[in-house]
Amino acid sequence: MLTHLQGRSLCALLCALVLGSALWSAPLRAQTAQERSSAAEAYDRGTSAYLAQDFGAAARWFETAHRLAPAPSALIQAIRAHQRAGHGLRAATLALRLQRLYPDDASAQEAAAPVLEAAAGRYVRVEVQCQDCHVDLDGTLLETPAFFLDPGEDHAVVAHFTTGDQHQTLRGAAGDVLTPEFEAPAASAQANPPIVGPDGSASPTMDAPSDGGGLPKGVFLTSLVLTAGAGATLIWSGLDTNHDASAFEASITAGDFDTARVQYAHGQDEERRTNLLIGVTAGLGLTTALLAAFTDWGGSSEEQAPADDAPGASLTGATLAPLPGGGAVGVAGRF
Repeated sequence: MLTHLQGRSLCALLCALVLGSALWSAPLRAQTAQERSSAAEAYDRGTSAYLAQDFGAAARWFETAHRLAPAPSALIQAIRAHQRAGHGLRAATLALRLQRLYPDDASAQEAAAPVLEAAAGRYVRVEVQCQDCHVDLDGTLLETPAFFLDPGEDHAVVAHFTTGDQHQTLRGAAGDVLTPEFEAPAASAQANPPIVGPDGSASPTMDAPSDGGGLPKGVFLTSLVLTAGAGATLIWSGLDTNHDASAFEASITAGDFDTARVQYAHGQDEERRTNLLIGVTAGLGLTTALLAAFTDWGGSSEEQAPADDAPGASLTGATLAPLPGGGAVGVAGRF
C-alpha cells in the first residue's frame, strides 16, 4: 500500500513539473531566442535536481529560469524547492514576490497564499515604502521592496535613489509587519562647492569660471592651428598619391611590370596614409568647432594684452609647411 502511494506521489510530482514547464514556456515568446533557450535549460536542470532530491540546487535553477524569462510557474517551482530544502525564509520572500508580480494569475495566488500564511507568525514581514528606489538588505540588492526577516536580529536596509542613499536598521519580533519609509535625499545645490581660503574668500571652481565664463581663446587658436596643419598635410598627401598613381599607370603602359609592382605597393601605403589623415583632420575640425562654441571671445584686458613681466606663455604666431613624407606645424610663442 505504501509503495503504491509513493508511486502516486512521484507521478503527481512529475505531472506538476511537466505541466509547469508547459505553462511556463508560453509567456517566453516575448523573450529573445537566446533567453528562451537559456531559461528552458535552467528549468530542465531544476527539474532534474528536484527529481534527484537536490532541492537547494533545484531552487537555484528555477530562480535562474525565472530571472531569464519571468513566468509564474518557474517561481512556483522555486518556492516548492526552497520549502523542501528547509529554506522557509527564502520561500516566504519569493511567495511575496510571486503574489505581487502575478496578481491576475490564479495559480500564482493559490501557490503563494499558504506559504505566506505559514510565514506570518514565524518571521518579520517588511514592506518598504519608497518611490523610485532600489532596496538593499544586509548588503544584498533585492528584487522587490517586500520581504521577510528573521525575528530578533538587526538588519541593515538601504534605499538607493538617484540623488543618494538612505539607511535604516530594522528589528522586529515574529509576526510583526514593518513599513519603513524612505524619502529621496535632496539633490546637491552645488555639485562642486567653492574652496574657501584662509581669509574666508571662496576660490572659483571649474564649473563657474570667474572671468567670461568660457574657455581661453588660446585653446581654440591652438586647435585651429592643428586642424589647419592636418588639412595642409592631407592636401600634400592627396597630391603625392595622385602623382604616384600617374607614375604607376605610365609603368603599366610601358610594360615595366617590375617597377609597377613596387609602385603599386607604395601607392597602397600612400592611400592608407591619406585615409588616416582624412579621419584625423575631420576629428580635429569637429573639436575646433565645439571649442569655438565654448570660447570666451570677450576676454579680459589682461588676456588681450598680457604684461611683459607676467608669468605664463602667449601664442604669437603659427606656420604651416608641407614637407616630403609629411607636414609640419610651427607654433611660435614666448614664456
